[in-house]
Amino acid sequence: MNPRARLLLVSSVAAVAAVWLAAELASGSYFWPGLFAVVALAGVLVHLLKIEADAILLGLVIFGYIVGNRGFAQFMPLPGLPLLPAEAALLVALGWRLVRSAFARRLPVEHDRLQWLILAWLVVGGVRFGFDLPRHGFLAARDFAVVYYALFFFIARHMAQDAAARRYLIGCVIAGCIVLTFTFPLSEAFPQLFTQWLRLGSTLFIVYKSDLVLSLIAAGSILVFEWATGARRYWAWPLASAMFFYTMIGDVRAVLVGGVSALLLLALARRWLFPLVQASLAALGLLGLIAAAVFANHSWAGDKLAELGAQAGSVISVARPGSDFAPKSYKLDNNRFRLVWWRSVATEVWDTNPVFGLGFGHDLAAGFLAEYDQDLGDDFVTRSPHCIAVTALGRMGLVGAVLWAAFCAVLLTRFWRALRDRATDPVDIGLWCCLWVLLVSATFGVVLEGPMGAVVFWTVLGLLYPMPAGPAGDVESSPDAAASLPSGGETASAVTQP
Repeated sequence: MNPRARLLLVSSVAAVAAVWLAAELASGSYFWPGLFAVVALAGVLVHLLKIEADAILLGLVIFGYIVGNRGFAQFMPLPGLPLLPAEAALLVALGWRLVRSAFARRLPVEHDRLQWLILAWLVVGGVRFGFDLPRHGFLAARDFAVVYYALFFFIARHMAQDAAARRYLIGCVIAGCIVLTFTFPLSEAFPQLFTQWLRLGSTLFIVYKSDLVLSLIAAGSILVFEWATGARRYWAWPLASAMFFYTMIGDVRAVLVGGVSALLLLALARRWLFPLVQASLAALGLLGLIAAAVFANHSWAGDKLAELGAQAGSVISVARPGSDFAPKSYKLDNNRFRLVWWRSVATEVWDTNPVFGLGFGHDLAAGFLAEYDQDLGDDFVTRSPHCIAVTALGRMGLVGAVLWAAFCAVLLTRFWRALRDRATDPVDIGLWCCLWVLLVSATFGVVLEGPMGAVVFWTVLGLLYPMPAGPAGDVESSPDAAASLPSGGETASAVTQP
């Protein structure tokens, strides 16, 4: 076609489309303009980043879940269709990756204990879900998300064959955690900015769940620190330290346990830099508070020291509210809240169906609410017992609990092996620590039951185990070989090049 004619044709079609989309926006219809914007953005990013569209979509979804949190989790790309961002990304990416695997004649699962355990988790959960769906309907599908989100592990490891896609996805996690560090305090200082302006119709784009937010910031702080090299260290290291301490002085004890235990593991593996920097800053901060409280008789410093001591002590305390152990604003009953709920679920599973559990859609809170003797208010709607292991027991019985325990055992063994191996890339160390903090938070809170934490967790794990490029058999897929494959820089590029 003549170049001038082609230009005229494209310009005419673009002008008509622009007028039509403007009319749609003016009438309050956002579907076609939104779809056009997504397709255009995807096209631009594919051209600029030179990676596949489904990887770009997954990165944007990860960034959205980290920064938007509960608000982004409620966003429906297609109005009227109950298809949320995680499920939309899952359908697109899983379908495309299965097609690619079929053409390459390769299975997405290879000989590796961790991968087989995740596959068993999916199969057992899927069979249990098949029995529960006719009885509980949508509730069963919602609860089943704790299982099917593990599919993001296989999707991410397939994407991570491409070094550029792997760097992009890691960058989305890092960027999301950095942005979250600023948007979360802003949402508390200026809530009307987020509730009145950052919305589309009745949908709020950003709504935060504080315990999950602090878990993500704590996990991201170590990743940012390990990722920073060269001149990036001048701004990334102070920022990472600020991120870490912002979460440590918060009121979420699971994050405190996860962050401190990550420091201890790094120190035991003789990776001293991050623990030493944070310990030094903590010591200086405590000395400053003590000096202000003792010598300057500063009331705020004394109250802060008492609050920090109460928070640390309450990690293992099961005192009832009203105790003199802590300030009134701090709720010591949270530990007993969890213990009562965990015992209630375990007892109900043992009395009902100890092998295969109570199933998806069953209300795990019913027995707890009947037993717990504190007023939780009329709006208590939480369905998770604040522990992923207890959730596995409640939904899938001893089979699910054993599978989850075996998965955690293998995961922690690989984590320790990576920490001890001096050849492990620093970015991978950051990713492993990110997983550790999220796993600890999931043991004491609601993290892996929802997409905000689960999509990040399973994707990061997949990025640590990229599939080897080329035909099956080119690269040994043993656990040791798998642990040595991923790298944030040159190694990954060498592996993924044909």
